[in-house]
Amino acid sequence: MDSIRVLLVGMRGISGEIIRDTVAYQRDMEVAGELVDAHALASEAHEIRCDAVIIVSAENGDPPALPTGSLRLLTARPHVVILIVCGQGRRADIYGRNVERRSVQQPSPGALMDAVRVAVRAQG
Repeated sequence: MDSIRVLLVGMRGISGEIIRDTVAYQRDMEVAGELVDAHALASEAHEIRCDAVIIVSAENGDPPALPTGSLRLLTARPHVVILIVCGQGRRADIYGRNVERRSVQQPSPGALMDAVRVAVRAQG
């Protein structure tokens, strides 16, 4: 099976460092690129070649808001899954085809990587 290509977005603070390091450590994942914030997703939607996007959001929303650029990306590339981590890592939701949202229970770094794996495989 090919590596899961992950685009990292908004990797600020300790949450960003932990997620960046965790993705880099996974044998079945590779960092496909990194964007400073989710606003760039809208303009980059047709150029992005990835299987998953992980966004660290500064919001503490419940549930995390799906950035506008993410909607455009899901429309342009319906196989891509988007994981949004917010509340300094205390909450995470994953979005897939048809913008279906699923919460990641107890979002430890390992649980986040497992959620990405399962979602990418389900998108097939």
